[in-house]
Amino acid sequence: MRQVAEQRRHFTLLLAVMFMTAGGFAHAQSLQQFQSALETAIARAEPSVVAIARVRQGSAVAPADPAFVPSEYATGVVVGKGQILTSYHVLGNPEHYDYWVWHGGAPYQVVKVERPRAADPWLDLALLEIEAETQPITLGDANTLKKGHIVVALGNPYAIARDGEVSASLGIVSNLKRKAPPLPGQETRETLHQLGTLLQVDARLPRGCSGGALINTRGELVGLTLSLAALADEDTEAGFAIPVDETFRRALKKLQLGQVDNYGYLGVLPASLPLRERQEGKRGVLVQNVMPGTPAAAAGLRRMDLIVEVAGQPVANPHQLVRIIGALPAGRETELVVERGEQRRSTLRRTVLLSKKRVAGDLPVIAEEEPQPWRGATVEYLTAMPEYPFHSYKIDPLGSVGLVAVEEGSPMHRAGFRSGDYVSHVNGKRVSTPAEFLALADKQAGVVELRRPASQGAQAEDVQVSP
Repeated sequence: MRQVAEQRRHFTLLLAVMFMTAGGFAHAQSLQQFQSALETAIARAEPSVVAIARVRQGSAVAPADPAFVPSEYATGVVVGKGQILTSYHVLGNPEHYDYWVWHGGAPYQVVKVERPRAADPWLDLALLEIEAETQPITLGDANTLKKGHIVVALGNPYAIARDGEVSASLGIVSNLKRKAPPLPGQETRETLHQLGTLLQVDARLPRGCSGGALINTRGELVGLTLSLAALADEDTEAGFAIPVDETFRRALKKLQLGQVDNYGYLGVLPASLPLRERQEGKRGVLVQNVMPGTPAAAAGLRRMDLIVEVAGQPVANPHQLVRIIGALPAGRETELVVERGEQRRSTLRRTVLLSKKRVAGDLPVIAEEEPQPWRGATVEYLTAMPEYPFHSYKIDPLGSVGLVAVEEGSPMHRAGFRSGDYVSHVNGKRVSTPAEFLALADKQAGVVELRRPASQGAQAEDVQVSP
């Protein structure tokens, strides 16, 4: 029955293409042109698609053996010389697995990778590196896609692409900005895509296609495929893909440098408008609470304010607000449009400097290039600290920075600072971002004065830190 439905879907798609072809072309010629365009697009993109298997460390297996069939497998896309992009969730925790990559087409080559160079759990992206001549795929633009556009998925279903031949699946864009379905056993996983970023396609994406290429009819990468529906044992004709947009491109550039991007955080507890107001045509996101020491507090946002626009985009619900903020980089200024007061008659514009979101979940951030410590202490955004001090610190609205690590015996350690401490001022000047802290602290080669903010039962304290 499923095979019949699949054949009917493709037949309907071909008929639509033939009848939409502009004046006078014969049906056979239209079909031939359509087929030729698909062949060209696939031929252009498939050398950049590889097969991946994950193998638990210490397992007595021989992936290089042609008879080896992995039980855990996925797809990857070549995005640079020896650089392979895939979906992070299919790799699992790199502390437990090694990875094998089949590349080079037919005849294939197989290479072992012990650890991703960089991995971004918020975008669900990871970058593997191999010593090989590879052909990078051309990036397209998912923002040009509309419902009904034809796309092709290239992947490694059921691990059969280990012979160097990737599989193609034809479909259309079914929808845009869809929410990722939860995966079994991964309820704690948190990604931007759970807020509604994904492309939905009706191309078949069985197990093993996560991390593959979704291409347009020019052979350009417009999405990184996710076989989430198949993993959740749902309708396998509901496929998803991470769109190749500005956020994707920015994250990819960082990964290629061995870094991971920082993502925006505003600092409000958002809520939907009451049903009555929505039925009256009102749109926006209510502020239920403003977190201390956050960009929202610094900008003077108040409880019961209505946020109607962020970064030039109208917002209608809490997920949309968090998605827009969470796609922007930390440290970027952005503008809010807020309605306030009785009947929300006052319209305010507020410029906020976004803080950093802390990403919670089972998969760690992996970065080859870690932040450099200052005198033995690694400085972080306050809002990205493991325990955000809502209650234990009397946080000024302008905020502070936190210390996520202090090396024992270092100048900061000798001065009395420990992991989990906070710093509000450097040489008497307020700091609320790591960049502000380092810009002031690095200016002075000698003694630097840092202020530890007040906590319950303790006053603010100025501490001298020698080199």
